Amino acid sequence: KMMQEKLDSTAMIVDCEMLMDRFYLPRRNRYGGRVVWMPEVGFDIAKEAVEDRMKIQGLEAKHANTSPVGRGVQLRALHNIWDDMSPEEVKEDLLQYIQNIRDGNVEKTDLFARARLGKFLPTKKILFKVGKQIELPLLDESGKKQYKSTVVDGKIKKELITFPVDVAGTHYGEGATNPNASMNPDDDNAAYVILDGVQRGAAWYNIVLAKETKLDKGDSFYTTFVKDGPTWIPAGGYVSFSEPEDIEGYEIDVEKIIEKHVVGKLDHIMYGIGLSLDDLRPIRKKLTVADFFE
Repeated sequence: KMMQEKLDSTAMIVDCEMLMDRFYLPRRNRYGGRVVWMPEVGFDIAKEAVEDRMKIQGLEAKHANTSPVGRGVQLRALHNIWDDMSPEEVKEDLLQYIQNIRDGNVEKTDLFARARLGKFLPTKKILFKVGKQIELPLLDESGKKQYKSTVVDGKIKKELITFPVDVAGTHYGEGATNPNASMNPDDDNAAYVILDGVQRGAAWYNIVLAKETKLDKGDSFYTTFVKDGPTWIPAGGYVSFSEPEDIEGYEIDVEKIIEKHVVGKLDHIMYGIGLSLDDLRPIRKKLTVADFFE
């Protein structure tokens, strides 16, 4: 009606999906807005909690696999920006949020993200096919390389003795649940060919922690980073598990969680206020020769 009156014509019909009183667009197709009106409920929606009437697009806070602390830091940043805080004030508030995580003032489960297996975990056979092996020299007890002598065209030739080492992680194949897992992506038994952190963590769980039920295609589970524990852990510290109690004996890598799941989720938001992720990272002291002597 407003547009019809302005244009003095009933030919113009505007269908409003929603109204927002605050809107933040740091980059194209990445935004967050605070809804105050929707056609179904009118302005009554403004009485709801802000978290229940936010329109978010292209930011990780919308993703189901974002950890609670990762989602929380993004929502906090948006709140601060909507409240007209200066970039420096936003930064200081986010640094306090991060420090609370570092000090252990959050629930442990809020550090965990969620993930899901969309395919089967690969068998050792699959990983061996796509894997890589390198040849390393065989050393004797004193650490010296060993050689063998062969006769070539009547001449004695020394050859370095080597042995193959798997660098593709074929041992993760022990965590497979489907012996018929296939490399064919169109097969009903399609399996992952390359394992990222989540899938390595799931395979690790099946190998190390699972007692009866193993993680399988279609399963959802927790995932996080650890840095020590009673067993071997995957490279990079990425572990997956069914229940928080499964990893009680492992030391959570809080700093890596902060970097990956908190600071790393703020790139677009920080960019929009003229700051970078480095503004949220600890300042590394540059050591000089004098620092090593009293």
